[in-house]
Amino acid sequence: MNPEHFLTQPSQENKQSYSGKLLNIIHADSERRKQIRTLESSIGDPLDKELHQQRFYDSRAEIESCTPTREDIAESFGINLDEEHMIFYPQPGEKKEVGTQRAFRAFVVLSDAVLGESFYGEGRTMHNSLLKMVIQKFKEQNGDPRPEEEILDEIGNTNGEFIFIKGFLSDDGFANMSPQNKHALETPIHDKTGGIVETPKNWFVTGHNISEDLENS
Repeated sequence: MNPEHFLTQPSQENKQSYSGKLLNIIHADSERRKQIRTLESSIGDPLDKELHQQRFYDSRAEIESCTPTREDIAESFGINLDEEHMIFYPQPGEKKEVGTQRAFRAFVVLSDAVLGESFYGEGRTMHNSLLKMVIQKFKEQNGDPRPEEEILDEIGNTNGEFIFIKGFLSDDGFANMSPQNKHALETPIHDKTGGIVETPKNWFVTGHNISEDLENS
């Protein structure tokens, strides 16, 4: 009998032993992961539902009503609110400007530290979608040949060229957003003493790539 047979072909008894153990481990870990994901989903549901719900809006009126809040954000982050540095979604004149849209109005700021130039996007859509529109605006204005993916990677670098800030704005103090969900969404920027930079009731920051070293410098 070929001795190599025993090295490559385990006995049926041994195969049943390790197969059963491995299957039990995989099954147990799968159940554990399912329970975790179910728990995470149940915790996130109220916030997720509120944040992604759809409502009927007329963006034309809202662009006007949000002007004071927008100007406050622009002043806070050094943005020129002109056609070269600002984009709305939907753009004025589009059919989408009246209809069912996301319940809360988002904004993003993209600042190029090298050029000393900042860009702004706003609308009832995902922050990621607004950011991609702003990147396109930035590329068009500066003739930047880099692909979108490269700029996104650079935004993820807290020591890189770009400063990125995202948040929500409102013309009614977020009357339709529950206080607990607003608190859960906030990602404040800290001053050099470590204190939170408080923003007014009509806008707040939900994320940024400012490093802790820069915040506390």
